[in-house]
Amino acid sequence: RPDNSWIMTMEDFLRQYSRFEVVCQHLDQVKPAAELCEPIVAKEYATNIQDIVKLADALRELLATTPCEKLTPKHATAFAPLLKHYQLARVDPVLLRSLAEHKALLNFLRSFSSDADYKASIEMALGKDAALCHKSVLENGRPSETLLSKLSAVRTYLSQYITRERDEPGLGEVLGLLPLGPAESDMLQSMQQCTAVLDPLIDLVDVVQDSAHLHRLAHLFSASAESRFVISNAQVSPEALAEEAGSVLTLHFNSTEADVAAAAAANSKKTNAPTTTITTTTTA
Repeated sequence: RPDNSWIMTMEDFLRQYSRFEVVCQHLDQVKPAAELCEPIVAKEYATNIQDIVKLADALRELLATTPCEKLTPKHATAFAPLLKHYQLARVDPVLLRSLAEHKALLNFLRSFSSDADYKASIEMALGKDAALCHKSVLENGRPSETLLSKLSAVRTYLSQYITRERDEPGLGEVLGLLPLGPAESDMLQSMQQCTAVLDPLIDLVDVVQDSAHLHRLAHLFSASAESRFVISNAQVSPEALAEEAGSVLTLHFNSTEADVAAAAAANSKKTNAPTTTITTTTTA
């Protein structure tokens, strides 16, 4: 039986050299792309990213003295760890930056367990009473089909990344799941528009899984939410809160001084004290 192992060896060589050419041609993109990957991959891959950045700098120094066409297979072998992640030369750094900027939005889309759950949530959102929706997600007096269409477009565009197995993926996994080439500008704009109204959008769409409030609370603690917490025993009007930007969580205590005095008296007699009711409202 003939030995065909040399075919596989040649295949590997050609693949490796082809990647080497791609990296050399787009070397200026490799370093910024690698650095932008750091916030979106598992922490243990930080060292790998630093090594790749060093190799990219070394390759730049080599190309400064040796033309690309003069490089040999030995050079390709020396830069093998960099070539393993050759997609860094093809993925758009603008897209990588957007993944970090819109992490809360992508995590929300990731929370749906299946396409069926997501589609059911969208259908229910479209039929939701406008009185239950924030004005920022309404269009012509009803839930905005335009906004929901943009949300779905983002989910489709980044479907492989959003539905990945691990919450904190490795560098190779991230690069293998992202679309290569220039990022679609309309998708980047859609992400910005959805993130701008993320809290009310979560309230509108996430109705099937009943986890909207968990996502909202998680988002309130992010720096981008510019959250303010107002605790008062008097009602605070939404108009007063809307004067400043950012999300607001208000806690209104229905108890009065008389209630507090009654509770203290009841406690002193070792009887059941009246329960204080707390209502929560949020304004985006």
